[in-house]
Amino acid sequence: MEKDFCKLKDKRISDLELKLQNVGATAVQDFKDSDEYSDDLCKYYMEGFDLLVKWMAKHHSGLDLSGFAVEDVEKELMSDC
Repeated sequence: MEKDFCKLKDKRISDLELKLQNVGATAVQDFKDSDEYSDDLCKYYMEGFDLLVKWMAKHHSGLDLSGFAVEDVEKELMSDC
C-alpha cells in the first residue's frame, strides 16, 4: 500500500511539474506577444542606436553625421512596429 501511495504521489508531482512548465512557457510567450514587450524592444533599440551614433561621432571625428536624423529613423522603426 505504501508503494502505491508513493507511485501516486510521484505521478501527481510529475504532472504538476509538467503543468507548471507549460503555464510558465505560455506566460512568457503571452508577454513576448504583448505590445508592452514590443514597445520596450523598440525603446531599447533606439537608445542603443543613439548611443552608437554618439560613439561614432566621438571616435570617428572625420565621419559627417550632420545630416543624420535619429528622429527620422525612430519614426520609420515605429511605423514598422
